[in-house]
Amino acid sequence: MMPPGVTPPGVHPSLDGAELATTLTCMEWFMNFYDEAMANPNPYMRPRECVVHAGDVIFVPCGWWHLAVNLEETVALTQNFVSRCNLPKVLDFLEEQPHNISGLSVDQRPHLYARFTAAMETAHPQLLANAGAKREVAKREVARREAGEAAGSSAPQPPAASSSSSSSSLLSEALQANKRQGADEKEAAADGEASGAAFSFSFSF
Repeated sequence: MMPPGVTPPGVHPSLDGAELATTLTCMEWFMNFYDEAMANPNPYMRPRECVVHAGDVIFVPCGWWHLAVNLEETVALTQNFVSRCNLPKVLDFLEEQPHNISGLSVDQRPHLYARFTAAMETAHPQLLANAGAKREVAKREVARREAGEAAGSSAPQPPAASSSSSSSSLLSEALQANKRQGADEKEAAADGEASGAAFSFSFSF
């Protein structure tokens, strides 16, 4: 596994993350890029690896790169977990990238978003509403940044003295983002304790 923001060697995602170019199989990646990844001088940039034995459970956090290679005959059981923390991202994925959904026939993939939101509306309407509000805030933030970048590219460069105020603004935004992240993680932890979070797991026989 490798954390978000650390793209494994030999893997080439598109800017929006919707498409991915890489080797055909996990074994090909191991043969061609594993040594390069492990040789990175920065420990944070190296893969985290382990051997999952019979009865073990391994959890893959949202957004982490991951792959598995069976060392012997193996039965793997995998389940995806949606919490209030990652629900906005799940909704974005289902609505914007139905072609990347796996485990469904091609003709059913475009309808999964509508089916999922209908089920959420019935079972957890408030969670769905909260997720929708977060998605709108995120979209407005993206639009604001894009508008700022477009204006910055056509406007004269500001004097150097303004860099301190810009840095302060960026620092303030980062601190607020960290606070929101902490709140979401606490909510996710509460979800896991209350409902029994579904993890990805593999059993070897």
